[in-house]
Amino acid sequence: MKEKIIKTKKPESGVRRAFRDFWFIVAIVAGGIVAYFAGSIVGAIVLDIAQVPLSTLTPLQLQLTGYAVSHAIIFTLLISLAHVLRGGNLRQVFGLGRVTNWNYALLLPLVYVGCLIISGVVSLIILTLMPTFQIDQAQDLGLPSVAGTGDVLLTGILLVIFAPVAEEFIFRGYLFGMLRRHASFIGASVLVSILFGLAHEQPNVIVVTFILSLALCYIREKTGSIWVGMGLHALQNFVAFLLLYIYDIV
Repeated sequence: MKEKIIKTKKPESGVRRAFRDFWFIVAIVAGGIVAYFAGSIVGAIVLDIAQVPLSTLTPLQLQLTGYAVSHAIIFTLLISLAHVLRGGNLRQVFGLGRVTNWNYALLLPLVYVGCLIISGVVSLIILTLMPTFQIDQAQDLGLPSVAGTGDVLLTGILLVIFAPVAEEFIFRGYLFGMLRRHASFIGASVLVSILFGLAHEQPNVIVVTFILSLALCYIREKTGSIWVGMGLHALQNFVAFLLLYIYDIV
């Protein structure tokens, strides 16, 4: 009777693994960027086709509808991309599972204040090195001007609820979750935070969002989910909403 020969898998070398991880990281980031722009373009086309039926909506309501359509497409593309790239348990990858440590939720106000202080110090350093740096430039949200209480309420819903959910799903969900499978915590956090900052375009806002993203990545790492981070993100946007809209009104 012949003995069955068991073939053992040759261990992967460090160089080969690093090379493979590099191209996975490139695919993850490039795929995420393509999915974002593809979703935005398709959403804009859908909204343009539906302009006649939606003609009764205000400019703000129409834009919010476009955001909802675009991000629904973006989410679908990112989930599909994560599946193609063999992200594993997608619920775990996107950070949609159970929070492993709720203690961080109690620290959100302290973390928020810490982010503000660090952002202020970094901005002052940049201002010292670059006198043309506009440290107090108001953030351009790209939204139509509000007209009445209804539009203010819709803007608050967009900034305090929709934006944190959407951005956490994209950046600390898909991007961080996928990158963390092929990079260290520091590497994944810095890359995600750079992309998150650049997505906000304005130099002074980039500084604030970069620091905020580092804190959000840390919370995601320690809690195993994006839920607690959404709270910090919502707190940041709520304060911005008060300063940009409510303060001027009252």
